[in-house]
Amino acid sequence: MSARTLQLGFRKSKNTTPMEYLRLLRLHGARADLQQARQGKGTVSAIALRHGFTHLSLFSREYRREFGELPSQTLRAASQDPQRG
Repeated sequence: MSARTLQLGFRKSKNTTPMEYLRLLRLHGARADLQQARQGKGTVSAIALRHGFTHLSLFSREYRREFGELPSQTLRAASQDPQRG
Protein backbone atom coordinates (compact mmCIF):
# COMPACT_ATOMS: atom_id res chain seq x y z
CA MET A 1 0.00 0.00 0.00
CA SER A 2 1.36 3.44 -0.87
CA ALA A 3 1.65 6.25 1.65
CA ARG A 4 -0.90 8.25 -0.30
CA THR A 5 -3.43 5.41 -0.23
CA LEU A 6 -2.91 5.07 3.51
CA GLN A 7 -3.42 8.83 4.02
CA LEU A 8 -6.60 8.84 1.96
CA GLY A 9 -7.97 5.83 3.83
CA PHE A 10 -7.11 7.43 7.16
CA ARG A 11 -8.83 10.68 6.17
CA LYS A 12 -11.91 8.78 5.04
CA SER A 13 -12.03 6.79 8.28
CA LYS A 14 -11.16 9.52 10.81
CA ASN A 15 -12.06 12.65 8.83
CA THR A 16 -8.62 14.10 9.53
CA THR A 17 -4.99 13.65 8.53
CA PRO A 18 -2.71 11.26 10.39
CA MET A 19 -0.59 14.18 11.69
CA GLU A 20 -3.61 16.12 12.94
CA TYR A 21 -4.92 12.99 14.63
CA LEU A 22 -1.55 12.48 16.33
CA ARG A 23 -1.48 16.14 17.43
CA LEU A 24 -4.94 15.76 18.97
CA LEU A 25 -3.96 12.55 20.76
CA ARG A 26 -0.93 14.30 22.23
CA LEU A 27 -2.98 17.34 23.30
CA HIS A 28 -5.65 15.20 24.93
CA GLY A 29 -2.99 13.13 26.70
CA ALA A 30 -1.37 16.29 28.02
CA ARG A 31 -4.76 17.56 29.21
CA ALA A 32 -5.46 14.32 31.06
CA ASP A 33 -2.07 14.55 32.78
CA LEU A 34 -2.64 18.22 33.69
CA GLN A 35 -6.00 17.34 35.19
CA GLN A 36 -4.35 14.67 37.37
CA ALA A 37 -1.17 16.55 38.33
CA ARG A 38 -0.45 18.53 41.43
CA GLN A 39 0.48 22.12 40.77
CA GLY A 40 4.20 22.69 41.05
CA LYS A 41 7.04 24.53 39.45
CA GLY A 42 7.68 23.30 35.92
CA THR A 43 4.71 20.94 35.84
CA VAL A 44 3.20 22.28 32.61
CA SER A 45 6.59 22.21 30.88
CA ALA A 46 7.32 18.66 32.02
CA ILE A 47 3.92 17.41 30.85
CA ALA A 48 4.24 19.19 27.50
CA LEU A 49 7.68 17.68 26.93
CA ARG A 50 6.48 14.22 27.97
CA HIS A 51 3.83 14.43 25.24
CA GLY A 52 6.30 15.49 22.57
CA PHE A 53 5.82 19.27 22.58
CA THR A 54 9.28 20.82 22.51
CA HIS A 55 8.15 24.38 21.78
CA LEU A 56 6.24 25.39 24.87
CA SER A 57 4.71 28.55 23.38
CA LEU A 58 3.35 26.50 20.46
CA PHE A 59 2.00 23.91 22.90
CA SER A 60 0.26 26.63 24.88
CA ARG A 61 -1.25 28.19 21.75
CA GLU A 62 -2.49 24.84 20.38
CA TYR A 63 -3.80 23.80 23.79
CA ARG A 64 -5.77 27.02 24.13
CA ARG A 65 -7.17 26.67 20.61
CA GLU A 66 -8.34 23.12 21.35
CA PHE A 67 -9.63 23.52 24.92
CA GLY A 68 -10.36 27.24 25.33
CA GLU A 69 -8.00 27.71 28.25
CA LEU A 70 -4.29 27.76 28.95
CA PRO A 71 -2.56 24.61 30.23
CA SER A 72 -1.77 26.43 33.48
CA GLN A 73 -5.48 27.15 33.96
CA THR A 74 -6.30 23.45 33.60
CA LEU A 75 -3.59 22.60 36.13
CA ARG A 76 -4.76 25.28 38.57
CA ALA A 77 -8.39 24.13 38.34
CA ALA A 78 -7.36 20.52 38.96
CA SER A 79 -5.28 21.53 41.98
CA GLN A 80 -8.25 23.40 43.47
CA ASP A 81 -10.69 20.51 42.96
CA PRO A 82 -11.73 19.34 46.46
CA GLN A 83 -12.53 15.86 45.15
CA ARG A 84 -8.85 15.30 44.29
CA GLY A 85 -7.91 15.33 47.96
